Amino acid sequence: MLVSKQERRRIDVEIDAYRQMYQRKEDTREFEGEDLDYEERKKVMAAQKNAWLEQQVKREAEEKMEAEWQALAKSIQRDVARQDIADQRKRKDIARQLMEENQLLALQQKEKEKYYKDVVNNNEPTDDYYSQFNTTTR
Repeated sequence: MLVSKQERRRIDVEIDAYRQMYQRKEDTREFEGEDLDYEERKKVMAAQKNAWLEQQVKREAEEKMEAEWQALAKSIQRDVARQDIADQRKRKDIARQLMEENQLLALQQKEKEKYYKDVVNNNEPTDDYYSQFNTTTR
């Protein structure tokens, strides 16, 4: 990921302001044998600045990716909640239909029992019915 020139310029200004404010000449310590000439220091500083810029870009990319993941997770959570509500409604409708069908079947069964009680099982045998038995020999 590349940083725009304007963004790079802004970062350079921030780095320079930091150096001017906090890295004063009197705070530096010189060690014998470790003093680099100007060109070498410039290269090292440029490498450090590039490394810092890369870290910034990487951090921003990670933050953006994390935000996208959070948005995706929230979206999925909303979809699941909507689906749960729809499933609950469907289960309620099915339960209501089942209850209505059971009530209808119970009513039909009661009518059938009443029919058997009143019509089929109410037929008491008469003397004519009994007289037809044992009238012939085998």
